[in-house]
Amino acid sequence: MKNFLITAALLFCTIVQGQHSFEIKEGLRFTEIPFESVSNLIIVPATFNGKETKFILDTGASKSLLFNWNNIDTLEINVKKTLKISGYGEREFLDVYYTDDNLIDVGDSRNTSAVVFVLVDEVIDLEPQLGVFVNGILGADFFKNQVVSIDYQKSVLYIYANISDVPYTLDKYERFDLQFKSEKPYIEATIFNAGSSMTGYFLIDSGSSDALWSFRIDASLTKSLKYFEDYLGFGMNGEIYGKRTKLDKLKIGAFEFGRVATSFPELKKLRTEKLNEAIGSIGGEILRRFTIIFDYKSSAVYLNEVRGYKDEFYFNLAGINLRLGNNNLFTESIKGNGVGDIQSSYGLVRDQVIIRDYKERIYKYVPELIVSYVRKE
Repeated sequence: MKNFLITAALLFCTIVQGQHSFEIKEGLRFTEIPFESVSNLIIVPATFNGKETKFILDTGASKSLLFNWNNIDTLEINVKKTLKISGYGEREFLDVYYTDDNLIDVGDSRNTSAVVFVLVDEVIDLEPQLGVFVNGILGADFFKNQVVSIDYQKSVLYIYANISDVPYTLDKYERFDLQFKSEKPYIEATIFNAGSSMTGYFLIDSGSSDALWSFRIDASLTKSLKYFEDYLGFGMNGEIYGKRTKLDKLKIGAFEFGRVATSFPELKKLRTEKLNEAIGSIGGEILRRFTIIFDYKSSAVYLNEVRGYKDEFYFNLAGINLRLGNNNLFTESIKGNGVGDIQSSYGLVRDQVIIRDYKERIYKYVPELIVSYVRKE
């Protein structure tokens, strides 16, 4: 069972107006961008100020963030000011540089004056949790001025200048209105449990691996009696813990999901953004069951179910999480005696007893696997 990773749905203390956003290059009506799908996260190759990088595509982030530049020999940025940001996790704030004249290319989609926040005096390495090196996250700027279609089945993004450029009919898709808070998309949905229901807005969060997070439940919804305390994931501000359970149903328009794995994070230090008292967030374990078309310019999202739509929802029942450690040098001794093939003057002779008066030593680097979390009891 995979370990779920949560990237920060960043809350920025300063909202910068008027920045440029991504657009496909002039003369193109659409372009295709392959991506890596890791634990339901979308990881795209990008060129950041001429440097080869990888970013997580995160609809739950209002701004883009560079948090690991260990693979970049020279970080070419023009620092304008220093800010504090907050996000999911134990820490209250992170110090970041504000930069607004970066050049980022993602395939044939380009932002010539990208606003990027860069961590000050530290890096966050997600490779031990993900198994893939990533430099940061791309947020709302990637979606604002172009139509983005996400095909989880093929691991490809299709980018269009306008919704009218989509080459196939949208009749098979269900269209939903989006509402925005701090440039993040929220969709209306209903959760059901024990004969009760609750309707409200959920953040669409492609930077979360989980199916459903709930920030609050009011008196109209009956709470689940069965749950367990667990490690939920890693945010920009540290590790996140909370409760896990299953709710009877999630309904988004005509789409329904039964026995949905739901997490209730402990976010005591997070000043949670709310849109009409937003209920929670919908993450990658739900989103991967659709082909999704985001049209921010029209405040709309289109959903079409794909293979895996009816998959059941599972928890990590092992109760342990692993992360990748460092490579260590190990020595392995092999006795010279044994049975093997030998080359003689008469040709190859198989299965001969071999007796040698020495031992062979093999030196090799072996990666550590570290148990990073054990669930209580």
